[in-house]
Amino acid sequence: MLDARYVAALTVVRSLGRRGVRVAAAERRDRRDRGVMGFASRYARARLQMPAPWADPPAFAAWLKRTAADRPVFPVGMDTLRWFAHHRPLWAGSVRALVPAPEALAAAEDKQRVHEVAVDLGLPTPRQYSPGAPVPLPAVVKYRAGEALGLAPAQRYRIVRDRAALEAAWAEFAARQPQPLIQEYLPGPGFGYSTVLAAPGRPVAHFVHRRLREYPPGGGPSSYAVSTREPELVEMSVRLLAALGLVGPAMVEWKQDAAGGFRLLEVNPRFWGTLPLAVAAGADFPWLAYQVLTGAEPDGSPYRAGVRLRYLLKDFLAARAAGAGVAGYLRECRAEPGTEAVWARDDPLPAATYLTGQLRRRARHQGAQI
Repeated sequence: MLDARYVAALTVVRSLGRRGVRVAAAERRDRRDRGVMGFASRYARARLQMPAPWADPPAFAAWLKRTAADRPVFPVGMDTLRWFAHHRPLWAGSVRALVPAPEALAAAEDKQRVHEVAVDLGLPTPRQYSPGAPVPLPAVVKYRAGEALGLAPAQRYRIVRDRAALEAAWAEFAARQPQPLIQEYLPGPGFGYSTVLAAPGRPVAHFVHRRLREYPPGGGPSSYAVSTREPELVEMSVRLLAALGLVGPAMVEWKQDAAGGFRLLEVNPRFWGTLPLAVAAGADFPWLAYQVLTGAEPDGSPYRAGVRLRYLLKDFLAARAAGAGVAGYLRECRAEPGTEAVWARDDPLPAATYLTGQLRRRARHQGAQI
């Protein structure tokens, strides 16, 4: 399991470890000082330092062959996933991984390309505008591929409410990455469809969640979400992913519009932040991917709707930003119990690593503002 610093990677370690699979967690040497949750897990049977994939591709391939010969490998971070997609001859036949072709991965990362494919399929998308055209406000300015720039989710787009802000945001984004997008602003709730594809057009299971809160508010990833059922989203997402030709983990993000319909936002061709919710609800995607990689028949049992997940620290901050106090938030948690994304009774140490890292980042951010 590569890129052990991520919550999704910790979820992979726990999912497989609880099923008796011996899991080795690996992280780049230059990332260890940030806190590695996967290393803290009791289910990590080995903790490995891996070379940076892009620094020396042949050296990384040699490390893979030495440490993971003929074993399933899970690349979690996008940089590592891109390395696997673009250097298949260096690892194919040595290790086993569910990785899309480079052109499929590039298309999925490019919001404009995803928009074009969706339009060709007749799927609902946000209205899109040219820079010089009249734009109804508020609107959203987006990078075509913000994750490729190393940006956090909340930094990959900006909601603009007047013409001056629109022009400034577009100029700023275009200077950093050509041809940013301008789209209509959709204030409704967010939904996500998730799966693992054994091959293009072959999802092994389906999962849908609804975003209840996000942090930072108005643009961050989910801090509070619930599993739900939306057959329409499943059908549309499966068609889109098949057209893109993706393989491996994928999550399709949607927004609900004022009329109650759904509009496509983007595709994440990797394990996603609400993966712990899918596993808690019974859609154990790491285990399903492992079954595919080991030649077993994936057991895609139906998941449970109504299961809730919180990133407790971030969700409290999101609730506080919406006006909730400590007492009110605790009452909500009692009335709507759910799973915590990082804390686990049988594996408590990663939560301490996560909390320390979050507090350290907040301290750095506040220090930078002084």
